[in-house]
Amino acid sequence: MGRKTWFDDDGMKKGEWTAEEDEKLIAYINEHGMCDWRSIPKRAVGLRRCGKSCRLRWLNYLRPGIKRGKFTPQEEEKIIKLHAVLGNRWASIAKHMENRTDNDIKNHWNSCLKKKLSRNGIDPMTHEPINNNLTVTTTYVECGSSSTTTGPTTESHCSSAPSGSACLLNKLAAGSVKSLRRPC
Repeated sequence: MGRKTWFDDDGMKKGEWTAEEDEKLIAYINEHGMCDWRSIPKRAVGLRRCGKSCRLRWLNYLRPGIKRGKFTPQEEEKIIKLHAVLGNRWASIAKHMENRTDNDIKNHWNSCLKKKLSRNGIDPMTHEPINNNLTVTTTYVECGSSSTTTGPTTESHCSSAPSGSACLLNKLAAGSVKSLRRPC
């Protein structure tokens, strides 16, 4: 299923990594530590990969302690909450997720979570409810004052957030939302 292995004009290997290459990279890093990634292909005997390829292979697949496999519902909820605050800054999100790589989180977001939010009536980029009606009125209470937009009346009881995203995230955190879909 993966890409076929081939060599570029400089003799560097491209494509899938073999188990033998993984062992060479692990052995080199265990002996010498993580140093200048560009120098690894020259110093690691028999490893004909570019430095970037070595770095990405180590960080995303071979590094000890990486958690691979299915995401738990708690991890998914945490990703959604962090994405609402940080956006597509996957490395920043990964810092808050124990032993998950930024690449793994990004792939899970794009393949699963974005679709899950859309199915539940939430815009995955703004984290606002998707409304198919022409107009909606939402009242937001900010520090004792309120503002209203035009359309049918819908009350929001969040005290400090002008976005529905923050309200939804607070409700999710409190466990008071049974469904992510907002009533019409």
